[in-house]
Amino acid sequence: MKILRTDNLALRIGGTVMGLFFLAIGCYTLLGMDGGTVLSDPDRVLWYGITMLIGGVLAIGFAWLEPRLDQVYCATPQRWFRRRPPHREV
Repeated sequence: MKILRTDNLALRIGGTVMGLFFLAIGCYTLLGMDGGTVLSDPDRVLWYGITMLIGGVLAIGFAWLEPRLDQVYCATPQRWFRRRPPHREV
């Protein structure tokens, strides 16, 4: 059983690069908290950095462990993009 997938390398490398950017932003956020700037809400900055780190790890893991990348998609919400009848003024 193959764990790491090597097909469709362009998408997998793109997902890895995106995950690395998430990790970089998370590390910069967490390490830059003590930079001498006055933060209005340091707790929010801390959790933003942690969320970015988790997102980066998940993006990299998903990019190399998902067997079928061509079937991963987000469906368009029909309630936002349905055709509406034209508005008539009475």
